[in-house]
Amino acid sequence: MAWGAQIRGTEGLEGEMLAAVTEGTQTGLEALGVKGAEMVQENIGTPYNSLPPAVAFGNLMASVNSKFVREASMCVEIIGVSPNVGADVYAAPVETGAVPHFPPASALLPWVQKKFGIEDEKQALSIAFAIAKNISRRGTRGHEMFSRALEALEPMVPAVLERDIALAFAAHGFTGATA
Repeated sequence: MAWGAQIRGTEGLEGEMLAAVTEGTQTGLEALGVKGAEMVQENIGTPYNSLPPAVAFGNLMASVNSKFVREASMCVEIIGVSPNVGADVYAAPVETGAVPHFPPASALLPWVQKKFGIEDEKQALSIAFAIAKNISRRGTRGHEMFSRALEALEPMVPAVLERDIALAFAAHGFTGATA
């Protein structure tokens, strides 16, 4: 999930004033990114739309992060999934759902064992195969953990950016007092 904000009224600003706007924007976007990543992680771990939590293990949750990127005059905060733990492979299908396909039962095995508390691998593999067969007929529904977080985060953006730009102006000595 990537998003940004357009700061208006900065035409003609230069030097310290432009630096303050840029610093405040970066600080605000980074704070929103951290909050957004936390919201995504919470969404992954909680039931949604009659679905159980999205995953049984923490790999997907642990791989959610945010990153600030500045390109020319544009500042963007990206909330995504790090490829380091391999969760990036299944993050999109967990977000949006998947068409009918036959996943390997062995890939579902750890989830089945944890979800149903089954220690007997043969029994768990049998249940995993049944679940894989069901997925092959119906697919999976999306958990929408990123889109729900973005929807909740968007109304916060203006206030956070206004606050952090104002704080950056104050840190640069611009107090708003007129001569």
